[in-house]
Amino acid sequence: MDLADLVSEQAIIPALAADSKKQALHELAAKASELSGIPVPAREIFDTLLQRERLGSTGLGRGIAIPHVKFKQLDRIYCLFARLEKPIDFDRLKELLDTVREEESGPEPQGMQKRDDEDDDLNIA
Repeated sequence: MDLADLVSEQAIIPALAADSKKQALHELAAKASELSGIPVPAREIFDTLLQRERLGSTGLGRGIAIPHVKFKQLDRIYCLFARLEKPIDFDRLKELLDTVREEESGPEPQGMQKRDDEDDDLNIA
């Protein structure tokens, strides 16, 4: 399968105007509904995207996020590519900091030991 099979020319948004993650997801949901032609309203796509984000941010960091959802009504994969006009917070940094805090307070994972001469660096055994 080629990338062109997944992302049509109409599915590329070179300058998406959005001031927040919610607004970006709303715009993407509207475009997804329009392009896929599925009998799922844009509002349902948007709500499902929000539910997915509540499970954990799809932000990868460095300005990249991959929001995604699945619908039974689809018989193939549809992709959209959007570049924001200006960066927005996609909660990735907050999620990473929360994860680091949890790991610092929890037990050390098996297979990872800290040498006595190290401060905060971990070595994989």
